Amino acid sequence: MMKRPVHAIAVGLAAFAATALLSGCNGYDRGSYDSPTDPGRQYLSLSVAGGASTLPADGISSLQITAAIAPDSQQRTVEVTTTAGTLVGGTGSATDQMVTVDSGGRATLSLRSSQTPGPVVVTARVQTVPVVAQSLQLTFTPPDAEAVLRFVSVPATAPADGATASLITVAVSPQLGSANRTVAFSTTAGSFSPGSTVSTANVTAGADLTATTVLYSPTAIGAAVVTATVANSSRQAEIHFERANPDLVTLQLSDITVTDSAASKITATATLQRTVGAVTPGTPVTFEAIRLDTGAPFGLFTGNPAVSSSTGTASATFSPAGSGYRGLARITASAGSRSASLDFQVTAP
Repeated sequence: MMKRPVHAIAVGLAAFAATALLSGCNGYDRGSYDSPTDPGRQYLSLSVAGGASTLPADGISSLQITAAIAPDSQQRTVEVTTTAGTLVGGTGSATDQMVTVDSGGRATLSLRSSQTPGPVVVTARVQTVPVVAQSLQLTFTPPDAEAVLRFVSVPATAPADGATASLITVAVSPQLGSANRTVAFSTTAGSFSPGSTVSTANVTAGADLTATTVLYSPTAIGAAVVTATVANSSRQAEIHFERANPDLVTLQLSDITVTDSAASKITATATLQRTVGAVTPGTPVTFEAIRLDTGAPFGLFTGNPAVSSSTGTASATFSPAGSGYRGLARITASAGSRSASLDFQVTAP
């Protein structure tokens, strides 16, 4: 009988053992894979839920990733790594995690995007057989500007009356966890607290995924840039504060009789009022004097038109200035769409 060389028997046993080891990893049929020469494709599959290949680079969007081996495999741990983003669901670091295979042979975890667009490579390996590996090519794409946070309502204008309350509402992404739904508001004008100068406010979005704050108008005309920030994503909106004109004008005269001479004068003082807040300081007030017999204007004003003070008053001085008129006359003060009038008597010097 011919004896087989001992070294040939050893090689044959080693080959058999290697085949048994890989088969024991998952028992997949070689013919069920695209490339039977690729150990990764023969013994491990890697897939993304829904077959997605892109993910918005917004820092919150995520994809479920599943690495699958044979349910009867003796190897129960899969290592998953990523070149970008954060892995969630296994144990380890943000980019390298171990995941235990379930009874169905699946190891599942999530990849959360970073905020930097670009290519991503996710790789899965059977922990004890690193040659058994598979990779996926994904892409973090530039996110929709309003995908994470958007303004739902913000008024375009508001009166600069120091009191008007403007409601500002934003909506946040449902992908944000409940612990990460606090929206930070800031403003360049106005205040988030009445009667003070509070330029920031934090509001947690409710079950409807919206957060609302109140911005109180300043007394100065101008624009406010309101910034809302959540999960490192920010959006901005503008509110223009316009002149707050009066709802009511009242008028006082220093005297109700004046002689027709340049030296004789009456001071007319208008007071501007609003039902909410105060009239914007610097609001123009125009004074006019007319004869009641003809309705014609006469005399001279000093300091006309005037502008309102911080207390809402404005004054001008009137003199008949030797106009030659004797009789009843009327002074009218006008601001915005409101006015007030008082009559007075012009007599001979």
